[in-house]
Amino acid sequence: MSFSYPLGFLILIFIPVLIILYILKNKFTEQTVSSTYIWTLSEKFLKRRRPISRIYGILSLVLQCLLVAVIALAVAHPQIKLPNQARDYCFIIDSSGSMLIKNGDSTRYDLAKEEISSIIDNSQLGSTYTLISCAEEPTVIYEAITNKESAISQLNTLTITSLDSKCIDAMPLAQSLYDDNRSLQVYVASDKDYATNNINFISVASQSRNFSFADVIYNVSLRRLTLSGKINSYNASGEVKVVLNVDGEDLAETSVTVNLNETADFNFTDVNVTENYQSIALSLVADDDLAADNTYIAYNLVQERVNKTLLVSNNPLYLESLLKAIGTLDLKVIKPEDYDTSIYYGYGLYIFDGYNPNELPSDGSVWLINFSDGVMSDYGFSFQKTLDYGNVGIVTDLNDRSNSLLNQLKANLTGDTFYITKYQKYGLYNNFTTLLSCEGNPVLFVGNTNSGNREVVFAFDLHNSNLPLSMDFIVLVSNLINYSFPNVIDTTAYTAGDTLNVNVLAGCSSIEVINPSGVSTYLDTSSSISEYVLTESGTYNVNVTIDGRVTNFKIFASYPDAESQVIETPEVENLSLTGEPEAHYGDGIYQSLIYLFIALGVIFILDWMVYCYEQYKLR
Repeated sequence: MSFSYPLGFLILIFIPVLIILYILKNKFTEQTVSSTYIWTLSEKFLKRRRPISRIYGILSLVLQCLLVAVIALAVAHPQIKLPNQARDYCFIIDSSGSMLIKNGDSTRYDLAKEEISSIIDNSQLGSTYTLISCAEEPTVIYEAITNKESAISQLNTLTITSLDSKCIDAMPLAQSLYDDNRSLQVYVASDKDYATNNINFISVASQSRNFSFADVIYNVSLRRLTLSGKINSYNASGEVKVVLNVDGEDLAETSVTVNLNETADFNFTDVNVTENYQSIALSLVADDDLAADNTYIAYNLVQERVNKTLLVSNNPLYLESLLKAIGTLDLKVIKPEDYDTSIYYGYGLYIFDGYNPNELPSDGSVWLINFSDGVMSDYGFSFQKTLDYGNVGIVTDLNDRSNSLLNQLKANLTGDTFYITKYQKYGLYNNFTTLLSCEGNPVLFVGNTNSGNREVVFAFDLHNSNLPLSMDFIVLVSNLINYSFPNVIDTTAYTAGDTLNVNVLAGCSSIEVINPSGVSTYLDTSSSISEYVLTESGTYNVNVTIDGRVTNFKIFASYPDAESQVIETPEVENLSLTGEPEAHYGDGIYQSLIYLFIALGVIFILDWMVYCYEQYKLR
C-alpha cells in the first residue's frame, strides 16, 4: 500500500487534543428537581449504573480517536495495488460524415462516444488511454494518458468533419502502437462494416433512412432562373418537398415521389430573380435521419475582369490575328518606339513581343516574347545565350506533371508536337512553372514578376516555330488569357473534400478562408494559385485583400454523397493488426475512499452534537 498525500496523517494531532478535551470537560450537570422519595429511591439504581456510565464515556473518546485516525488515513489517500488489473486501451473513432446520421434521439457519433466513455469509466485505475480520430486523416487526440476524466472530456469535444474517411487509414498508426505494446487493447467504433483481427469492434450502424440532393444544374438568363436536379434515396421512399429560396425568400416549391433506393428528378423553370441576386438555395423537406445533406446553395459569382490588352510589337501578325479572333479582348496594338508608361497604363494585359521595356507595368499581367539581352531587373529571370538549330529545329516537351496550374494551362490541348528553330536560354530565379521545354531548358513558362504581377514568358519568336500553325495554338493562347485575366474564384459549387483554388491577383496582400465552423485560415499569396482543402460541408467565406480593399466571396461545399449512404456496402474491408497478442498487464489501483471519508466525518460531527445536547441541553 502507498499513500498519495502522506501529509494527511497530520490530522492525527487532533487525537491528543480530543484526550485533553475529554479530561477537561465537565463530568457533572446541575439539574433542579423536586426532593421526593421516588427520586431518592431512583438514585440507588443510578449509583449501581455509574461504572457502565464511565465505560460509555471512555468508549466515546476511543470512538472519536478512531474516527480521527481513519479520517487521517482517508486524507492520506491510500492506494491499494491490484496486480495485473490495469489495461492499455487504444480507441479509434470514425469521424466521417455518416456518423451524423441519427439513431433515435442520438447520432451514431454520440453513441460511439458513449460506448468508449463507458469502457473508460469501467476500466481499472492505472490503465492508459489513447484516442485516434479518423477524419480526413487519422489524428492522435491523446496518447497513453491515465486520467479518466480528461480522457472522457477530450473525447466528448470531438466534432465531425464531412469527408469520406475510412478507419482502415488509421491502421498503420494503430499497428505502430501495437508493435510497441502487444498487450494493447484496440477498439474501433464505426458505422461501417469491417472484418477485424486483434481488434475489438464497436458497431453503431443502424437501419436509417435518408434523402439527398445530386446533380444540381442551374442557369440564370434575363433574370429568369431554370434549375434541375435529382434526389437520391437511401433505404427510404415516399414524397419529399423541395423548396427553392433566392436571397432568403421562398419563391417556389415542388413535391417529388421517390421510390426505395432510387433516384427522382425535379426542376424549376422560369423563376423570376433579380439581376444581382446573392444566393440560390434548395431545401429538402422529408422524414430522414441525416439533415446535413438536405441543403444545396449556389452563390452568384459576379467579378469584374479588365480585358483591355496592349500589344507592343514590330511584327504582330500572328498574335494580333489570333487575339482578335478569340474576341474576348479589347486589343490595342502599338510599335515599341511608341510605348510610354506615362501614356499607356490601366491595361489588364501587356504583351511585349521582341521588345525589352526598361520598366515593367505594375497594374496588369505581362507577356514577354523572345526576350534577348537587356534590362531585366524586374523580370524574375536572366538572359544567358541564344541557341540556334537552323532549319531542322528541335522538338519541345510538354510538361506531363499534374497540378492545379498545369491542369489549367493544358486544358483541352491535343498534345501536338511543336518545333523551334531558335530560342533564348534563360536562368530562372523566381518560382516559375514550366509548360514547354527544350533539352531541359524552359521555353514557355509562367509565374510572377518581382512586383507580383502574373507573367507569361515565351523564350522564342513565334515566327521561329510551327506553334502558330497548330490547332493547339488557339487553345493554348485561350488558356494563357484565362490565366492572365483570372477570376479570384472560378466557381462557388464544391463538394466537401474538394480543393478550392484561389487565384492570386496583382496587389493581393492576404487571402483569408473562414470555414463553416468559424475557423480562420490565411493562405499563401506568394504563388499564382493558392489551394485550400474543403474539410467541411457548408458555406465558406473567402476574404481577399487587393490594394488595401477587402472583397468577400462565398462558396458552398455540398455533403459528400458517399457519406449520405446509410446502407452498408457489400464489400467488407479488413481491419487487422499483425502479431500475437500478449497479456503483460499493469497493476491496477484501488483508491475510492472518499465516501468512507464523508461517512466518518458525518459520524464525528453527530457524536459531538449528541454530547453537546446532553451536556448543555441545547435544543
